[in-house]
Amino acid sequence: MTWLDPKEHAREELETAREWLHSHAALAKAFTSKVSQPHPFVWFGEVMELVATSINEGDPQAIKLGCYYLIDDPKCPFGRIFKRRVANALRRHHDEIPTEFRQPLINAPHKFDSHPFTPHEYKDLLRLSKALSQSA
Repeated sequence: MTWLDPKEHAREELETAREWLHSHAALAKAFTSKVSQPHPFVWFGEVMELVATSINEGDPQAIKLGCYYLIDDPKCPFGRIFKRRVANALRRHHDEIPTEFRQPLINAPHKFDSHPFTPHEYKDLLRLSKALSQSA
């Protein structure tokens, strides 16, 4: 196993996060255009904070982007924190999640079944999955 320099690892995660946002540009533009933070790590964090806040306000674009974020599971700086916030916001608004995202989100916690450790966001994904299962 090759160990990366921590700075290099962080840069790779940031690049993955940026690519993910660009792949969902139609939905993400509403959030990325509102953040003017020059530091790239902080910029991504502020975008995801804005998405979580907008989900709590019931914004349909934010709900879709949040669903994609949890389903695609991109590696990103401080990803577990943002995934937990997005999962909790979606759980509170689970009745507004479009049907095409429901089954993939119900199955999302199972991708961690083969992991040697349980990631921090697992419990929040499990709660979201349970809320979606009960409302189906």
